[in-house]
Amino acid sequence: VRAEVYLNGKPLAGATVRFEPAFQFEGQIKPASGVTDEFGVASIAIADEDLPKVQQGLSGVHTGTYLVRITHPDKDIPAKYNSETTLGYEPQMGNPMAPFDLKK
Repeated sequence: VRAEVYLNGKPLAGATVRFEPAFQFEGQIKPASGVTDEFGVASIAIADEDLPKVQQGLSGVHTGTYLVRITHPDKDIPAKYNSETTLGYEPQMGNPMAPFDLKK
């Protein structure tokens, strides 16, 4: 999954994008995260320590529903995109893009 993050219509570099399992999937699927590049794009993946040894090094997310939290070390991102998130994502076969256009 590749997350595309824009803030007020411009790519947001250096943002951490975290996919957290929705309550009905807690314990069944693992969280995943990534950091956006200069184009506002992040490859979202499950951390190696959360994967079986034979899957470590692979990039991807489990099928399920996620809450999405986006934070940035230097920019003030409204709470509705992180601590009080209203963002969600559900992976779909054949569509690896997850666009998020944040507004201040």
